[in-house]
Amino acid sequence: FDPLGNRVFHRVITDVDGSFSLAIPTSSEWRIGTYRFTMNANGFQESEWINVLHYVKPAYGVEIELPEEIFASNLNFTVKASYHFGAPLSGGWVRVNVYDSTDDELIFSGEAILNDEGEKSFTVNTKDIKKVTELEVEAYVWDESGVEVRTTGKTTYHPADYEIQLDVPESISSGSKVLCTVNASKDQTLNYIVKRWDETIASGAVTINEGKGTFEFIADRAGLYEVEIHDGDLIVAKDRLYVGYWFGYQEESARVIMPEKTSVKPGEKLRLEFSGEGILYVDVIAGEEIEHHYLGPLRTLEYQVPPALKKDSIQIYATFIRGGIDYYTLDIDVIQEKPMFSLFVMPSKDVYKPGEEARIVIKNTAPEAVDLALTVVDKPIVEMFGESWNRLDEDVYPRMPTVSRYRLTQQYWFSRRVFSKVSGIFYEKTLATTKEEALGIPEAPQSLRERFEDVALWLPNLKVEDVITVTFKLPDNLTTWHVRATGMGESSVVDGSAEVRVTKELTVRIAVPEFLVEGDRLRLPVMIRNDSLEFQELEVTLTQASMSSTHNVLLGPAESISLPLEIEAPSSETLEVAAWASGISMFDGEKREIQVLDRYIELAHYDSGMGSGRPVGSHYVYPKYSFDRRVKISLTPNLGDILYEAVEDLVKFPYGCTEQTMSSFLPAIAVRRLGILKSPILENIDEITAAGLNRLYAFQHGDGGWGWWKDDDSDPFMTAYVLLGMKYLIESGIEVIPDSIKSAVEWLMNNLEYSDGWRYWFSVYVLSFYAQLPKEELVFRPAEDAASAVFKALVLREKALIDEIKERYVVESGHLAWVESNDWFANDILLTSVFITILEGDDPLLPKMTSYLISKRRGAFWNSTKDTAFVVLGLSRFVTKGERFVTLKVNGSTVISRNISHAVEIEIEAEKETEIVIEGDTNGLVYSISYLYKSEGIPPELRASGAVEKVTREIRRVVKFRFEGEEDSAQGILLIPLNSEYFISEIEFEKELSEIPEHTLCNSFWRIGEDNKLYLRGWETGLKLEGDFLYCDQETALASGTLYQEHSGRLLGNGVFRLSASQLDVLRVGGMLAHVLRVEQRGGDYYVLEDPLPSSALSLEDFREPIVGRYDKFGWYEYESWWARREFRKEKVVYFFRGWDEELHYVHFYRLRFPGIFTILPTKVWNMYDPASVGYSDIFVIQVKP
Repeated sequence: FDPLGNRVFHRVITDVDGSFSLAIPTSSEWRIGTYRFTMNANGFQESEWINVLHYVKPAYGVEIELPEEIFASNLNFTVKASYHFGAPLSGGWVRVNVYDSTDDELIFSGEAILNDEGEKSFTVNTKDIKKVTELEVEAYVWDESGVEVRTTGKTTYHPADYEIQLDVPESISSGSKVLCTVNASKDQTLNYIVKRWDETIASGAVTINEGKGTFEFIADRAGLYEVEIHDGDLIVAKDRLYVGYWFGYQEESARVIMPEKTSVKPGEKLRLEFSGEGILYVDVIAGEEIEHHYLGPLRTLEYQVPPALKKDSIQIYATFIRGGIDYYTLDIDVIQEKPMFSLFVMPSKDVYKPGEEARIVIKNTAPEAVDLALTVVDKPIVEMFGESWNRLDEDVYPRMPTVSRYRLTQQYWFSRRVFSKVSGIFYEKTLATTKEEALGIPEAPQSLRERFEDVALWLPNLKVEDVITVTFKLPDNLTTWHVRATGMGESSVVDGSAEVRVTKELTVRIAVPEFLVEGDRLRLPVMIRNDSLEFQELEVTLTQASMSSTHNVLLGPAESISLPLEIEAPSSETLEVAAWASGISMFDGEKREIQVLDRYIELAHYDSGMGSGRPVGSHYVYPKYSFDRRVKISLTPNLGDILYEAVEDLVKFPYGCTEQTMSSFLPAIAVRRLGILKSPILENIDEITAAGLNRLYAFQHGDGGWGWWKDDDSDPFMTAYVLLGMKYLIESGIEVIPDSIKSAVEWLMNNLEYSDGWRYWFSVYVLSFYAQLPKEELVFRPAEDAASAVFKALVLREKALIDEIKERYVVESGHLAWVESNDWFANDILLTSVFITILEGDDPLLPKMTSYLISKRRGAFWNSTKDTAFVVLGLSRFVTKGERFVTLKVNGSTVISRNISHAVEIEIEAEKETEIVIEGDTNGLVYSISYLYKSEGIPPELRASGAVEKVTREIRRVVKFRFEGEEDSAQGILLIPLNSEYFISEIEFEKELSEIPEHTLCNSFWRIGEDNKLYLRGWETGLKLEGDFLYCDQETALASGTLYQEHSGRLLGNGVFRLSASQLDVLRVGGMLAHVLRVEQRGGDYYVLEDPLPSSALSLEDFREPIVGRYDKFGWYEYESWWARREFRKEKVVYFFRGWDEELHYVHFYRLRFPGIFTILPTKVWNMYDPASVGYSDIFVIQVKP
C-alpha cells in the first residue's frame, strides 16, 4: 500500500512450505513516503514498512579521527574521505563545525581542501573552556559532483590534566542525605558546589586521598540538583541528581520478587509472585524487548520468555507506589539449550571489476540446515540508512502479546510490535533485482558502464546445510558492496557479512544532476583517474546527444583530472550523456540518462457542459503570448464514464490529507452501485476502500475526532465527513471498527454546539444516521444561509423548506440552474450536488442542475477532491447507458462522425482562433473541451487570482559573517539579494568609543530603510537596525541601537557595533542559496505550495545554521510560518499549510553542484478547494561560475 493507503501490488501465493520470495516492481511515479507491505496467511497478518524517498547517493565515505578524551589540551582531529572504489578523495572540499554540547555553543568553524591522501587536520583552541564537557565535531565533505556527505564524532574534554570521576545517586527522596564520591588520578584538595534549579545550596572542600574522596549534603526539597567539582576556576566534573518526594531503591529483592525458579529456557513460561505494599508495576527486560505490566493490587504475573532470546538473563523490576516509590530488581538466568550457530561470508576475492562474476562462499556452522537470505547492497545505502532492513528475529520469532489488567475487570492485549525504521530504502528497485536479473547480462569488453544499481543481488530463500557458493554478475558501479547473509535456524537468527570492492586501474565517472530543465546549459565534471603503476596516454571522448569532443590526456600513477562536458538540455524528455577514455591496454567509460522537465508553463482554458439536443458550439481565441497550442476534446455518451474518470483521478491524487483520503474511496462505493467496472483501478475498489480505511484509522485523533492531518486539532466537518463515509461503507456491507465510530460520534455530539452555520447542520445530518436527535428542536433552529438551508433540508426532508431554498437560493440561467452560496468551502458545486439528492425524480430543476454541474467540470475533475466526491455522489443516481451518433468539427473540418458508446478523447493542434461544433444526438451528451497552450512565463493577468493576492520568491545568497561579542565570538549567516555587490562580513561589539570620525558617506553608501532594514550601497544586507549611524565610509560603519538578523528576527545585541563590508564574489559552485517564499492571501484555507529547484541544486533538508552565541539545532525554521507538512522531492519542495495568516513565509536551502545557466520554474500556490485561488511567482534564471 502506498503512503495514501492505495494498493499498488497484490499477489496470491499458494502451496507455501517454508520460506518463499517475490519481486515487487516499482515505478518512478510512486509517491514519496512510507509504504506498507502486508502478508496474510491462515488468519495471521504481519506488516512491514518501506520508505520510498528521494536521495542522492554519494560515491565516497567520510570519517573523523579524534581521541575519545582530551585533558587540558587543544583538540586535534583529522577528516578523511575516500571513494568507495578505493581512491582517496583528493582535492575535495571540507567544512567543519565544533560545538560545546553542554551549552549548545559553536566554538569553531572552518573550511579547507583535502590533500592528495584525502585528508585534512584541524586544531581547535580549547583554552577558554573552563568545564568538563562533550565536544561534537561535524564535518561536511563534497567533491566536484557536489554531493555532500555529513559525519560526526564526539570527544570528552577535561579542563584539567588529570582524570576525575564523580559518582552521584541517580535519584533519592527529599530530606535524605546524599553521599557523593570523587575519584581522581592524583591526590589534592578540590571544591564542590551543589545547586538546585541554579541556586547554590551547599559548597565546601573535598580532599582526595589515595585517589578517592567523599562529601555529602542534605537534599531538603524535591527538584533537580547539579553537583560540580571545581579546581580553581575550572569545572573538572559535574553530575545531576533528581530528588523526588519519596524514592527508594532496595537491593534485597529476593524477599519481594519470588520466581518459581531461578533459571528458564527461551520460550518457557515463568510464574512470578511479589510481596510489598502499594500499587504494583512490573517491567521485564529481555534483550531489546521491554514489557510493561500494571498489576495494581495483584501480586502474581505469568510471563513467557521470548523464544528467540539470545541473552543469558532477563531483568525483573518491581515498582510499588504508596505515597512514595520503592523499586526492586532481580535477574533470572536464561539457559540456551539449543546450540547457537554462526554464518561465515567469504568472497572469493576482495576486489573485482565492474560486470565481473563474483563468487561468495557461505558456511553454516549449525548442525542442521538453515534458511538463508543473501543481500548485496551498495555501501553508500548502508551508510545513509543503516543495516536494519532484515529484522528477521522479530518476524520469524515474534514477541508474545503483553497482558495488562486494569481495575481487575478488563483485559487488554497489546501487540508489542513497534514501528521501526526500515532502512531498505531503494528509490527505483527495492526487491526487484532477482537472481535472473543479476546473472548472465552480456557485456562487451569495451562497453560503457550503464547498469548502476543500489542492490546487486537479493536471494531470500536459500537453503544452506554446510557450505554454499553463490555466483552473480556485478553491476557497473565503482563502489564497495556490502554483502549480508541472514540465516534462520531452528531457534535463532544470525547474520554474517563481508565487503567486496569494485574498481579499475582506469576509472571514468560523470557527475550528473537529478534532472534538467529545458534550455539549461551547464558543465558536468568528468573525473578520470589512473590508479595503475605506469603513466597512461589516454584519448578521452565526451558526448551528449549527437555532439562529441575528443581530448588527449597524460596521467601519471595515482593522478586524476577533471574534464568539462558542456551540455544543453533539449526539448525531449531525456538527455543521454557519455564519456570514455582509452589507452594502449586500458579502457573505461560510462553512460548516463537525465530526465528533462518542460521549461514552459502549460496553461488551459476549459469549456464543459451537457448537450440539450441542439448543436453545441465552442469558440476560443488563444492569447497572443501562447504557443504550442492544442485542443483536447472529450465526448462522453453517458454520465457513467465521467464518474469513472473522476474516481480514477481521485484515487491517483498526489497528496493525501484526511479529506482527500475520504474523498478518494467514498465515491468509489457509489460507483460500485453502477454495476459496470471498466478500469483496473475500479476493479480494485475493495482494496482501495480497505487501504483508505486503514489510513483513516491512523489519522483518527485520541479524542475520537478527525482533523485534516494526523497531528492537528479535530474538526467538526472533517469528523462528520468521515462518519458519512462510514455510513456508506456499512450500507455496502463493509466492516468497520465499532470503537472508531463510537468515539467519533461521541466527539461530534459533544462538540455539536461549538459548530455554527452549515457545519452544524452537516454534523446533524450525519449524526442522524447514528443517534436519535430532537427533531422538534431542529425544526425551529434557524438556517441563515444557503448552505445551512440545504443541509437542514437534507435532515428534515420537508417540502416547505425545499421550496424555500428554490425561491431564495436557486439561480436559473437558460438551461442551467444551481444553488448559489457565499461560502468558499460549501460552494455552489457542493450545495447543488447535495440538493439534487433531495429533489423528486421528475423535478424540472434536475436536468438544469445536472447540466450546471457538468459545465463546471475541468478535465476529469471539479474544483477539488471534496467537490469531485460530492458531485460523484450526487450524480450517481442519474447514470444511464446508451449509444449515440455525433459529428465533431474543428474549424469546419470533420474530425469524427460516427456512433459512440463510450468516452472518446481527441487531441489535435489548434489554430490561434479555434471554433468547435458538435452535432447529432447531443441530448445528454457530456462534452469537455480543454484549450491547452504554453507560455514563456506567467502572464500578468494569471499571476494571482481568487483568494491568493500575491506570491513572491526571493532567491537569496547565504553569506557568513563573523561576530565579535562582549564575551565570545561566533559565526552566523545573512540572506542577501542574489545580485548584491557587497555584504557584511564582520560585526564587532564596541565596548568603548574613544572618538567618532566625521560622518561623510552615510547617505550614498549606507542607509536605514523602511522596516529598519539596513542597506549597503542600495542592497539589503540581511540586517535590521533600530537605531542610527554614528559614522560611515565605504568599508565600515559605526551603528548604535539594536541589531537583528532580518531573516529570523534573532537579536544580535544592543549597543554600538562596528560593521565591516566586503566585496562579494560571483555565484560559484559550492555556494548556498535560500528561497524565501511569501504568500499573501485573504480567506480560504488548505493550501499547497510547490517551489521548483534549479537542476544544479542539492537540497539541504536538515540545514542547521551556525548562529551567534549558541547552537540552535533547528536552524531558524522556528521563525517560519506554520506548515502542516513539507516534502523534499528531487525537482521541488512542497509545503502544505493553512490560510490562518494573511501573509506567510517559508524558507529552504540548497547548495549549488554544477556551473552553468539554470532556469528556476515559477513557484505555484493553490487552494485545495478553490482552483480559482492560485498564484505564481516569477520564473528565474541564475548563472553559476565554476
